[in-house]
Amino acid sequence: MENSNTHHDRDLLLRIANGDEKAFAQFVALYADRLYTFIFRITNNLGESEELVQDIFIQLWQTRETLPAVQNPGAFLYVLSKNRASNALKRLINERNKQARWQIQDLRST
Repeated sequence: MENSNTHHDRDLLLRIANGDEKAFAQFVALYADRLYTFIFRITNNLGESEELVQDIFIQLWQTRETLPAVQNPGAFLYVLSKNRASNALKRLINERNKQARWQIQDLRST
């Protein structure tokens, strides 16, 4: 059974799907801090976490026509956030590994 919060959040998503910018602003206000905290726990990077939260909400707005299919908005956002944060973490790790390899090569060439 849906609780009242899920029902309210689904109503916001339906309004967003219809282009309601005020509903979108309410939805962002409702979830942005929670998503930021969740993503930061994965990435441990302030800037990356802020950027990912922005990207998630931009994607949400750009694909709003798909939102009526979402049954549980909170779970939907957390899965989306987990996937984005995991991908960002992999990218950050790869970048650090590349930098470390370059530093080792620089040391060897001197």
